Amino acid sequence: MLVQAGAPETSGDNYDFAVTAYSSGTTAAFTGGASPAANLALAQAAVVVDLTGSAGADTLTGGANNDTISGADGADSIIGGGGGDVINGGSGNDVIHYAAASDSAVAAAATNGSTADLVTIGTGDTINVSAINTATVSTATAVILTGAIAAATTQNGTGLYGALTTAIGTVAASTNYIVKVTDSSTDTGGDGNFTGYWLVANGGNTTIDGDLLVRLTGITDTATFTSTSGVISIVPTAG
Repeated sequence: MLVQAGAPETSGDNYDFAVTAYSSGTTAAFTGGASPAANLALAQAAVVVDLTGSAGADTLTGGANNDTISGADGADSIIGGGGGDVINGGSGNDVIHYAAASDSAVAAAATNGSTADLVTIGTGDTINVSAINTATVSTATAVILTGAIAAATTQNGTGLYGALTTAIGTVAASTNYIVKVTDSSTDTGGDGNFTGYWLVANGGNTTIDGDLLVRLTGITDTATFTSTSGVISIVPTAG
């Protein structure tokens, strides 16, 4: 695991360090008796990860916190893990992987949408939700569903949940959706402005409860989506 510490863009503090979890014989590294995978998970959970890839095809893995991952050049494989991560694959055909709904915000009546991952989509990028389901995307013909949060709606999560539910209606357990939300709420005590595009990856329920929510940026109303076995390919804009 590579960790970039400090704020090199402002302070010149560009210290990086690598943590390798390994086991020699019967003695595991870092914690007595723990497996290498468990040790690596502990190391990742201990810090907020700020990763920047190289010009090659990198594999970048975050931890349980709110991490920032930038793929830079190359066809990168990115795993944000838990927390509300900010992910930008950069140039190249990048793949962002989600192993569980808890890797971003989980849809529920009191969902705090501000905990969702924010993923920048570039040309050739895909989002892999096959570990959650293998559904197609309902908007494969560039028809993006729309939902709205009214001006009087309290922003404690119910507004986003209501907008997504209204847009999707009765949810088929085998379907993923892209929803454009317009947030007109002026509630200053809420969770923020939820205007934008949201991927709703169905977790197998007949409502959106338990679904994966990922906030998308870099796309437009003319974006198109296709899906094969839970791997969602996104063309950010037509033309």
